[in-house]
Amino acid sequence: MDKSLFQEVIRIKGKEPKYSYPYSLPETFYSLGDKVFSTLECLSFLNNKGIAIDEDGLLRTLFGYRYPGSEQGFDNLLFSFAGPFQMSSVMNSLFQYNLRYQDTVIKIELEKTEEVNNILRTEIERNEILNRILEIVSISLRTAFLSEKPIYLELTNMELDRLVLQCFLLFGLRKPQNQDYKELIKAGREANLIAKLVQEKILNSNRMALDNILPFLIFSGVVWWSEEEITKQIKLSPKKVILQLYEQLIGLAKNKFAINDFPLFQAEVINSPTIKNVLYFLDDNGELVWGLLFIRYILDANPNLVITCVVNDIPVTNNCNTATIFHYLKKDGSFLNLLHDGRFCIFSEPNELPAIDLRFISSRLKSYIEQADIILVNGVSFFEKLQYLPVPSYYLFTVYSDVSRILTGFERYSGVFVRVGPHLCGFSDIQEVGIKPKPGMSLNDIHEAFQAPAYKKFLNQFNSEAEANLCLWKKSKQEEKTLKESLNLLEAFV
Repeated sequence: MDKSLFQEVIRIKGKEPKYSYPYSLPETFYSLGDKVFSTLECLSFLNNKGIAIDEDGLLRTLFGYRYPGSEQGFDNLLFSFAGPFQMSSVMNSLFQYNLRYQDTVIKIELEKTEEVNNILRTEIERNEILNRILEIVSISLRTAFLSEKPIYLELTNMELDRLVLQCFLLFGLRKPQNQDYKELIKAGREANLIAKLVQEKILNSNRMALDNILPFLIFSGVVWWSEEEITKQIKLSPKKVILQLYEQLIGLAKNKFAINDFPLFQAEVINSPTIKNVLYFLDDNGELVWGLLFIRYILDANPNLVITCVVNDIPVTNNCNTATIFHYLKKDGSFLNLLHDGRFCIFSEPNELPAIDLRFISSRLKSYIEQADIILVNGVSFFEKLQYLPVPSYYLFTVYSDVSRILTGFERYSGVFVRVGPHLCGFSDIQEVGIKPKPGMSLNDIHEAFQAPAYKKFLNQFNSEAEANLCLWKKSKQEEKTLKESLNLLEAFV
């Protein structure tokens, strides 16, 4: 392995550590060789480092999200889909990338503790603390917590995010959760207010309809509304910052859509003559402001629609949550009048991960999914996790991260509003081809296959999409080449 990669810095939303460091997470992790620790060995290491915790406390700290709202066991999962990859399938590519990414997270978080708490550490002190955190994370990753294999093989990138931050909590460098929640809620409210001021400026200078709201909704996902630097600068120069964000979003909204299935959405949802229950997974604060405006327009367009928004009950990163959405709808977004609309409601899910993982959802959310007629999924991280849904689902996001580029087959800053049929996935699981991660089929491949004349012809012959998929699968192997791979993708569902 090229050891120069150990020190390569991954920038996160344009940010990187302020200081240089002699240690990195990849270097610490790989220095342990193939060692696998038992839970007791991991506990012993933590206790020797002054972290007093028992086995039950450790499991709950690191893997509490696997108990969604009730004491269900690790093996009692509602869905089996983990996402586009688990680390065991991408050891030579995305796993190494994720170690470097988490290395940046750790160093930025360490520096943040100094800034927030007005701590002046020497370089030696900072490096010593960093080294201990890297050891705790590396040993935790190499511990066989839930099976005979080290946990890092089972993790998704989202679970790795959480494990790293929970190690900070174990080490005592993160605030107690109730204090952390208050700060996240405050930051979310500020992000929504800033986004609302930008939205106001756009609405005052543009005539809006459903189709031209869509670009602002989709591309608002790559405006970093919650960035600390934005909230600092807006207190000093509010008009200047709002103008800069306005110009940024106006520019982004001019980008091209790689896929735009809005005509299908209009026919299936906006013009539906029958009652449709729509389940809408909202993503981040800031972006939330455009999502709720979109919902208002949808409800006004069709009296047959009922929309339920799914948000976190537990504040996580910059995700919208119960506190931020209710605050916005009561205050800055009260003009939407959604809280008094009987066709709009909010469902709060006790989710502790950066995006909802279907394997660990509550039984109540499972019921909402089963009862929905249409599902809307906002944000690229939710696109990666919420697949194989039982009803037609529309995904709206901007392609930005390396993983989203791999999964979609599109360039960064491409807009996507795509329909995926019941029980289908918008991509194949990522596997390694040499040292390159690649899905068997990207979203682009699958969407193109479903536009083929043969698909449309057979789809029109049946009343339900499920029957159409079944018919396609039973067609002979001589079916035109453009459909071949997509039909293979349906095998598990018919």
